[in-house]
Order: sequence, then C-alpha cells, then structure tokens
Amino acid sequence: MSVRELFDGLHPELNILVAAGAQIRVPECERVFVVGNVRRPGAFPFRDMQDTTVLKLLALSGGLDSFSRNTAYIYRAEPGSAQKREIEVPLRRILDRKSEDVKLAANDILYVPTNGKLKASASVVNHLTGMGNAAVSAAIWSSH
Repeated sequence: MSVRELFDGLHPELNILVAAGAQIRVPECERVFVVGNVRRPGAFPFRDMQDTTVLKLLALSGGLDSFSRNTAYIYRAEPGSAQKREIEVPLRRILDRKSEDVKLAANDILYVPTNGKLKASASVVNHLTGMGNAAVSAAIWSSH
C-alpha cells in the first residue's frame, strides 16, 4: 500500500481500522542530502524521483550561498557496491533555464562546491571598495 494513496483519500478501502493494542510500525523516511555552498545544508525527506529535483533541494536548503561554482555533483550509491557514482550537474545552466532540472534518487548527496577564485576575487574587491561580500558575489556571478 502506498502512503501517498492513503493520504490522497482516493482509495478509502486502504484506510485500515486499528483495534486496541495494535502496533503500527512506520519505516524511516528515505532522504536526500545537500552539502557545500548552500545556506542550510542538511538531510531532507525523499518523496519520489518525479518530485525530488536539484532545484527543489536547493530551495529546501535555502538556496545557494555566495561563491557557488557553475557545476555541482550528485553522489549516488551503486547497487551492490560500496562505491558512489559521481554525476556532474550543470548548475548554472539549470538556474538559467538552459538545461533541464536533474532528478534525485533516495540517498543521493548533492554537493555544491565553493568557487575559491570567485571568493578570493570578492575578498579583494570587498577590501578595495568596502562593498559587502554578498554584493560583490552578486556582481561577479552576474558577469559570468
């Protein structure tokens, strides 16, 4: 039985009557993870592959922090292996609506690396102009 079908109320016959003393066991929710240069890295509930995408995960994590790179990476477990496959994500192209959003699978890790060169440039410009890092980052990011 799908919990989603039960919650949607489309199949009332799926609603099971619970008697006194019955035990209800709810499995732990699968998750997706986001780390790196986002505002709130963390673990978020995985619903399904149609509903869980890079853009939605970025929104859940509060969006990109300053100095993000144009490319991010998904680390996905390979069935029957301890290794994780690295999948390159064209982050900038997705944000600019030039590439399709990428769907995530349960237990995927989205890694958004920091652009060290951009961060160093912003630090120099900030020091010379007195502008804040966010303003400098926005100016540099939009020029790329």
